[in-house]
Amino acid sequence: MNRPTTSNAQLALLGRLEGERLASEQQWKGHVADNQMIHKTAEVSANEQKENVKRATDVANINRGLMAEDARTRAGIIAAADTANHNSLDAWLMNYIEKPIQEEAYKRKAYQDYYDYLSMGPMEYDFTNDSYINDAQRRLNEIADDDPQRDEKRRAILKDVENYRIQRSNEYKLN
Repeated sequence: MNRPTTSNAQLALLGRLEGERLASEQQWKGHVADNQMIHKTAEVSANEQKENVKRATDVANINRGLMAEDARTRAGIIAAADTANHNSLDAWLMNYIEKPIQEEAYKRKAYQDYYDYLSMGPMEYDFTNDSYINDAQRRLNEIADDDPQRDEKRRAILKDVENYRIQRSNEYKLN
């Protein structure tokens, strides 16, 4: 057997080199593991950050939608209030300003009509035996109480009679 001759110093050096090699190998494995964990942690952190941004965006969109809905609701409430105020102003104008003006105009017209009637002078024509007047009276009596056009028919007949009376009175005055 040929065995190389070695000394204790060489064996010690060889042991020391072998230990350093194993130590550096273990150190390298530790660095690789650390590096893998750093990359894995960074990846998990990036994913979490993406999820956080996504959730924040969803919440912001929901809040934006709720704010828009709230704005539409407020606008509807304000519009309803404005409409109610406008309607109440219209009612006030109608009741306290326009209605008295209209009533005054109606009164003036009635007084003017009455004055015109009185200024015609006494009518000397006898309408009691007039056939047109008697026919109008008969037509008035024939209108049924439940006729839906009862008021319109009565007004038309009375208007015709009034026109007839004015015409006959004027004819009588001219003669």
